[in-house]
Amino acid sequence: MAELGAPRSNSDLFRFVKLIIAFRKAHRSISRDTGWRDAVEWHGTLSPEASQHALAYLLRSGEGEGGDLYVMINCYWQQTEFAIPPTASWRRVIDTARESPNDIVSFDEAEAVIDSRHIVNARSVVVLAA
Repeated sequence: MAELGAPRSNSDLFRFVKLIIAFRKAHRSISRDTGWRDAVEWHGTLSPEASQHALAYLLRSGEGEGGDLYVMINCYWQQTEFAIPPTASWRRVIDTARESPNDIVSFDEAEAVIDSRHIVNARSVVVLAA
């Protein structure tokens, strides 16, 4: 009988999916019952040529919802620069352009983001947590 779990050829993907599910559960603001209307601020990119292919948003958390999140989504074929809101001390917890196991890390392991701008690689997503 085959062992349950991820096939060796997909172990990095299995790890990422397992951790992204845990991340979602830890940040209840992502799936809150009341919607995002009062909790979300939409942002764009600093690169005018990428503005139709990239967006960012700040999702403010409520009490017990796991902290604020700043999500930068770059669907453009080139890297794109985003401004980071100065409202919090941010850490990069997800960067889909990075190799496993650095694509998703715990808040404690995450690098602090000290710059007011962040470059997101082509066709990737970066999530910062406060």
